[in-house]
Amino acid sequence: MAKGNKGERSLWGRLLRLVMWGAITVVVLIGIFLAILLRPVKGPAPNAVKTAPVIGSSAPLAQISQLADMTLPPAPKSLRINSPEFAAGMRAYAGGDCTNAVPHLLRVSPEEEEGTTARFYAAACQLAAHKLIDATHNFLRVTGNVEAPEYEAAHYYLAQVMLANGDVASARRYLRCTIAMGGDYVAQARAQLDKVGALR
Repeated sequence: MAKGNKGERSLWGRLLRLVMWGAITVVVLIGIFLAILLRPVKGPAPNAVKTAPVIGSSAPLAQISQLADMTLPPAPKSLRINSPEFAAGMRAYAGGDCTNAVPHLLRVSPEEEEGTTARFYAAACQLAAHKLIDATHNFLRVTGNVEAPEYEAAHYYLAQVMLANGDVASARRYLRCTIAMGGDYVAQARAQLDKVGALR
């Protein structure tokens, strides 16, 4: 009997040790899991600012964007107006109210006689508001129509969009196109091309 009791105690001792080691293992695994789960994730610094890449120059983006002419082109003194939306948009534009001008101008159908002109002045407002993607889209609509009165001006202002976005190479291209047309924006384009050429 004594031997039997001794064997049972030995068996229970082994079982107890196995249970203890198992419990310790589980605790260690839980600790490792929590350490991984709660580990801080490295990210950008709180004050990090994302900037557009500068293309075609090693100059800082701020220096390049300061060259952009963000002033609104003057409203034409006389326009043939058939669309009520165009009339409302140009009244607001002439008064310097781009907030109200843009929605009216963008509601003018591209198929209407004033469609291209409406896109040009809407784009000018978008450029002034630094909405560069929208401005690019609408200026390109104008440059797609070689018969548009604003064809030359759209090239000049596309150069301004590119400068504001840090794309010096594209700005140079649009300025050279403007100069080649020999129109009203030649002097402005040449002066600006000289400034862009001084960038390093």
